[in-house]
Amino acid sequence: MDPAVFDELEHTLAAEGPEAAVRRLCDRLREQKDYHALFYALLMQKRHELGVSPVPTGPSKDLPPAVHAPYEEAIRQAGRLVGGLYLQDGQMSQAWAYYRMIGETEPMKAALEAHQPAEGEDLQPLVQIAFYEGVHPRKGFDWIIERFGICSAITNIGGQDLPHSTEDRQYCLRRLVRALHTDRKSVV
Repeated sequence: MDPAVFDELEHTLAAEGPEAAVRRLCDRLREQKDYHALFYALLMQKRHELGVSPVPTGPSKDLPPAVHAPYEEAIRQAGRLVGGLYLQDGQMSQAWAYYRMIGETEPMKAALEAHQPAEGEDLQPLVQIAFYEGVHPRKGFDWIIERFGICSAITNIGGQDLPHSTEDRQYCLRRLVRALHTDRKSVV
């Protein structure tokens, strides 16, 4: 972060207090697209609001019981916000880290569904999220067939115990059969 920002925050802290300084910090981090740091600044803001040390010095279970629920909700809210900002910037792997942490898959599933891969784009990180981590197995399997080929698809669908529903597994098998049939017709 630019040293001038630290001077600005120090001035804000002295002139307006900690709430304004943390709010300004969050604004600057968002402007600079430092979303990872923004996540922690938002939690620092909530900790200050709850009257506990703004800097974590131990596990959150050590906080007073009365602040557990609001702090956990603040973690979910910060995760949603930061995950959404990463998605807006097209950084799906970074977004997934926050959505996975809070146990929410729908925003990622929608982003994966809407994603149109560019020519030569490395799809492996998105296949990891979609197929292997089970966020959108059908989309992930389609990408495996399209980008990595039938042999890879056979290996992936047959050789692993994946967290997919019966319906998703059936989709993948039907998709593989169609790909095999199409591939056979193009050879003949």
